[in-house]
This record gives sequence, C-alpha cells and structure tokens, in this order.
Amino acid sequence: PVPLHRPKRTAVAIRKTVEAPKVAPLQQKAAVEAQAQVRAPSLEELTKQGIKVQAESLDVSDTAGIGISVAKWSSSAKIEVLAYNAVAPTFMQPTQLDPEQTVMDLRINVVGALAATQAVLPAMKSVGTGCVLFTGGGWAHYPWDQAASPSMGKAALRSLAMTLGQELCDSPVRVG
Repeated sequence: PVPLHRPKRTAVAIRKTVEAPKVAPLQQKAAVEAQAQVRAPSLEELTKQGIKVQAESLDVSDTAGIGISVAKWSSSAKIEVLAYNAVAPTFMQPTQLDPEQTVMDLRINVVGALAATQAVLPAMKSVGTGCVLFTGGGWAHYPWDQAASPSMGKAALRSLAMTLGQELCDSPVRVG
C-alpha cells in the first residue's frame, strides 16, 4: 500500500544499471517511492528480480539542480525510467489561495516534472529506450475545492503528460 500523503518537493529517478529482460516499457511496472522508509522495500524487490536500481530524492523546485543531478546520474549509468511523484500539499479553497504560493506550488507540481523530463530525455533517446511516469492524476479528473492548488497542479501535469506523449510518439521514449 502507498500512503496518500507524499512529501513536498521530491522526485525519484530510477536508473537500471544492469541488463534486465526486455519487455514493453509500460508492461514492467515498478513503483519506487521517494520516502526512504517506503522506498527500501521496493528497491529490495527490484533487486530480487535481478534489476539493480538507484533512487534519489531532490528539490524539484530547483530546476537547475535537477539538470545537475541528472548529469551526475547519467555519467555513471543509463537512465531508463523517470518516475515523477511530487506534490505541494497546499489544501485550501481557490478563494483562500495566495497567488505567490500557488505559483510555487505549480513549480513543484508541474514545472519540476517538465525540467526533470527535459533533463532525462537526451540520455533516454541515446540508449534507445525510456519511460517517463507521472503520478497522481485523480485530482486532474476529479478536482476538489478543498485542494484547489494540488488539483490545478495535477490537471497541468496531466496536460504535460498528454502533450509529451504526442510529441514523443515516434521516439523510443514512452510517457504516462
């Protein structure tokens, strides 16, 4: 079971460092959470399956830092999967939201996903495979007035996923 509350400002990049059996990118599903206590059992399960992985957390509101981290990761191993699971949990109705806080929330909820995707795409394209996964689409489909900011962020994230999917449909990178 995955907890409903996610820590603020985290993303996980999963990189495979040994060859695993080839399967369609979206058929092999592995959920690796950003929180260390949740992430450890998932990493252990992947290791038992013969897949060596490394997961790291970072501040997704720092778009420059994302690029630096990805460059560091890709220098030692190929990056094949990006799992973006970040949310700024500002729970308020729309009329109660502070506009500046909402801008910061959007940096976490969607701009970080864009920056992380842009950072990993060259590495994924160079190895000829990749999968970008965005999580938490429920509020994109069913917004909740008490969570207006996360609802707006997840709607924007869904739009990003759909437009990336359209753009990358002829590439070896899959988006979902």
